[in-house]
Amino acid sequence: MSIREVVRCQTKAFLQSKSAVVVWIILLCVTSLNFILNCIYNVKIHYVTEMYDPIKTLTLSGWSNAGNIFMYAYPLILILPTAMVYYDERINGISRYIQSRSGFKKYYYGNAIAVVIVTFFLFTVPFLLELLLSAVCFSNRSVADPSGFPLYVTLPEEKKNLLYQVYIVSPFLYGFLMTIRFGLISCVFAFFNYAFSTSPKIKYKMITMIPLLGTLYFLMIIDRFVPAKLSYMMFMPMFEYRNVSEGFYLAGYIGMLAIALIELIINEKRYYSMQG
Repeated sequence: MSIREVVRCQTKAFLQSKSAVVVWIILLCVTSLNFILNCIYNVKIHYVTEMYDPIKTLTLSGWSNAGNIFMYAYPLILILPTAMVYYDERINGISRYIQSRSGFKKYYYGNAIAVVIVTFFLFTVPFLLELLLSAVCFSNRSVADPSGFPLYVTLPEEKKNLLYQVYIVSPFLYGFLMTIRFGLISCVFAFFNYAFSTSPKIKYKMITMIPLLGTLYFLMIIDRFVPAKLSYMMFMPMFEYRNVSEGFYLAGYIGMLAIALIELIINEKRYYSMQG
């Protein structure tokens, strides 16, 4: 098997797993609930211009109540489809079967690529569907701010938002780009967790979930005592006013990727050393 075949095979297997289906249903339910709540609110408004901006009420917006609840559970939901796959396949023998046809290296890195593909699919498509429904059902003349303040009051703070210039030109393009950004960040997080879950020293299944859960929730706790804007809640949602540049967070993503790659290489060498 080539690495492309490994990736295709593993991606299909991951998407058909029970955990991936559960996550897919959860995300569809969250986005559907948020959309229905927006519809209920807009029905009560007499003038289109008084309706909330549909982009500012998407699930991934910081103004969405359903989205805020989802974001607290986000780390756990994120790793459910992929955190345990390497451990499970190592225990049930599937990894040995695939390795016999492809070799360890192709299986090892093909799995990592499949994790990224599955995560990106699961954490972009439901939100893009919500964006599409909002574009169809809500008017682009709906410009009211969920804060209740007029534009001249909110404008100075809104200029701090990432891609604000894009939002001014095309709010729906802004929503699309920010959804893709959310999916890419989710891929970084899932890849980071996968890298540590490949350690041959892991003896218990639940430990495969700790690397990312521990990191993100630890940073959230630190952020409550030190205002360093380290919590993922500060940079994942749309319309979160930022006093820290996006370059600061970009450096963090690159750092996580570098650490994950190093961990993958180290665990690969551990595997070969164990084989003697």
